[in-house]
Amino acid sequence: MGNKATPKASITLVEKADDGWKFARSPSAAGDFSLKHNLGKKLTLGVGFTDNTVRKIKSIPGLVLSADLQARKDLKLSVSHNISSNASKLGFTHDRFVGGKKNTLKLNFLTKTRSATGELITALAANKKATLAFTEKQVTNVKIALLDDVWTYEPSYNLVKKAPSLAISRPLHGGKYKLGWNLKTDDLSLEYSYQALKFVAFKSPSQPVPRIAASFEHDLEF
Repeated sequence: MGNKATPKASITLVEKADDGWKFARSPSAAGDFSLKHNLGKKLTLGVGFTDNTVRKIKSIPGLVLSADLQARKDLKLSVSHNISSNASKLGFTHDRFVGGKKNTLKLNFLTKTRSATGELITALAANKKATLAFTEKQVTNVKIALLDDVWTYEPSYNLVKKAPSLAISRPLHGGKYKLGWNLKTDDLSLEYSYQALKFVAFKSPSQPVPRIAASFEHDLEF
């Protein structure tokens, strides 16, 4: 199986009105599709396209070409180019074990804005993982993932917005629930994912109408 197709789609399903819950009158939708083909064990070529509003297609969806090279067992190089925006992205992923614990460094460089972003994921213990996100100018976000039996706790802090957050998740009924809370803005989110489907409810104090959406993402190998 050297080919993989990944369709994705999302749509707003339900909104809250004064007289109760009802289907959204103006649902927002989005979708994209990607196709990847493996050339041997090291090189993968891909093509993808996306449309920001499926309901009202204004132009031909932007075409994205990509290539991934597994240079070594612990090193992966990637490049992608968006033809419509003429923007390219160069990627670098490196795995390294320090003291028997896995560390993963991810770097991305955007040629259009000449900016770099990165992520460092470090295994602190068997049940504890730290993630550090950064740009070339500053650290942007710090997150700790703590696994306690079936529960996962993820406290984080956004250094740009100076906003602490907390997420709690656990598997249940064959799927997974995740509750998120932004302690600065009091934004709340509740997710339930089951195989290729995900349902999300989002509530913000500044938006009295909560949003409920669904998304679909599935890999098809052939």
